[in-house]
Amino acid sequence: MARFHLFFQLKADQEENINRCVINLLLDSIWTQYIEYTSLSIAVIGGVIVTWGILGTVVAIIRIIVSSLRTNIKNISLLSSLEKIRYRLAVPLLIGLDFLIAADIIHTILDHTLVDLALLGGIVAIMIALSYFLMIEIRLISKSNR
Repeated sequence: MARFHLFFQLKADQEENINRCVINLLLDSIWTQYIEYTSLSIAVIGGVIVTWGILGTVVAIIRIIVSSLRTNIKNISLLSSLEKIRYRLAVPLLIGLDFLIAADIIHTILDHTLVDLALLGGIVAIMIALSYFLMIEIRLISKSNR
């Protein structure tokens, strides 16, 4: 009788361990999907910001070209307009790069091998350098517009 009871106790323990493993796998899968979707969402937001800035810049350039063809605008005012357009493009690029950096960092939570970390470090270093020089460009343009 004791063997019979011990057999069912072991079976119950095995089923409980299996249930725990299944629950852990499900939670791990849900957590992984949450991180992937969060990273993807942030990257999409960054991409939309950059795309919106580029489209706005293209529209502004077309407007300047059309207006310069209609009226005889001097080169000095045309250069001034182009400086404003550069500023208009630099700000969304800077914000979009910040979002893309954040998305890459969040995505590294899932893929954290040494090669992936080194690749992320290189990408983030390049993006930070771009952000730094864009910020300098924005400051120079805003000082020249004053």
